[in-house]
Amino acid sequence: MPPSEYFYRQVYVTFFNDAPGGWLLPHWGLDNCMWSNDYPHPNSTWPRSREFIARDLGHLPAEARAKLVRENVARLYNLPALSSVTAASV
Repeated sequence: MPPSEYFYRQVYVTFFNDAPGGWLLPHWGLDNCMWSNDYPHPNSTWPRSREFIARDLGHLPAEARAKLVRENVARLYNLPALSSVTAASV
């Protein structure tokens, strides 16, 4: 397989505090990318993570933001869905 096939099938990438990262998603796709805040490291976006999500991903539809900040990680680690959190709250 070409390297791109491996990327789309098996690789997950994370990004945080990366304004250009949100604009490059159309080239990467939404299925294997995850936003991160890198907590508890000192260069983390926490406790202002929502501000960074708004800045870097605010141009995306709510469904896309939900996929990037919670749904992809839940699928990767086989975690239960968070039914109390809506896509609009991301």
